[in-house]
Amino acid sequence: MRSVGAIFQRGKVWYIRFTHAGRKLRESSGSTDPNVAKELLKRRIAEVIEGRVLGHRAESVTFADLVSLIEADYRAQARKSLPTFQYRLKRLKAAFGKTRPVDITYRSLSAYVEKRTSEGASASTVRYEIVAMGRMFTLAIKAGLLSSKPALPTVKVRNARKGFFENAELARVLEHLPEHLRPLIEFLSITGLRIGEARALTWAQVDSQTCVIKLDPEMTKNDEGRTWPFVEHPRLAKLMLAQIEKATVEQRGLERIIPFVFHHEGRPIGEFKRSWKTACKKAGLPGKLVHDLRRTAVRNLVRSGVSEHIAMKLTGHKTRAVFQRYDIVDTADLREAVQKLGRR
Repeated sequence: MRSVGAIFQRGKVWYIRFTHAGRKLRESSGSTDPNVAKELLKRRIAEVIEGRVLGHRAESVTFADLVSLIEADYRAQARKSLPTFQYRLKRLKAAFGKTRPVDITYRSLSAYVEKRTSEGASASTVRYEIVAMGRMFTLAIKAGLLSSKPALPTVKVRNARKGFFENAELARVLEHLPEHLRPLIEFLSITGLRIGEARALTWAQVDSQTCVIKLDPEMTKNDEGRTWPFVEHPRLAKLMLAQIEKATVEQRGLERIIPFVFHHEGRPIGEFKRSWKTACKKAGLPGKLVHDLRRTAVRNLVRSGVSEHIAMKLTGHKTRAVFQRYDIVDTADLREAVQKLGRR
């Protein structure tokens, strides 16, 4: 190995010497055993030949470094999903937080997928976590901390949701929900707004004169503002007017102004998974999701004869492909189509 590198002793510790990119480098093996130094030299020479970042740099990179990179990337892009990502990142930290990135392999990632699946995590959740891991490695490579990333296991997602609510089903769920949640849930089922958009909705976004809800670009997932006229929809108009009247009464009894359209005792509505799960179970609809309300709104818009273009403007879908996934077709729709064909 003398032509490409060598080992030498300084005191009792063995060192290695090799050349990379025209530079002569030295590194301690940290051992008094020459065989340890020889193995280290072999690894460094292999890294030089393969064009990888030299181990003494890559091996010092921690998983925390990767986390810092991706969080900084999320902030730089002003991605609104950062809080959700940080929540999901906890699983990756628990599994790989003490592992050096250079030691993360396809095998260890596959074992992680298997473990998460056995714990009951959905395929879409596990895939999200694996994709996030890949993104962290990609950013580390761009930053010059690493030169390669492990192959990522494929996680197939076949659990595309097809849930929606019929009017009678929604009525049963509303009956079992806490009173402060009922207006919010009914609002979501009509408008198809995302739960985050509705929870953040303030009276500043509601024009009571023209009866229009205005979502600012920074409030929406796709950074595009949109409007929702509500006076033309009897049930929605009744709901919004009730919220306006309720807010007026509440302001009289309080010294402070409540800015949120939907709130709980003046505070914005937070997570309510337990209340939702309980209400769905009592209504005989276990497993229903709040996001099924968005699919319900899309389906009702299409059933009402609203064009896809206009419906997408109301619901905030940016692509036709995603919108069509939300347009659920059931047996009743198919029967109606055949009846129309028969009448023709």
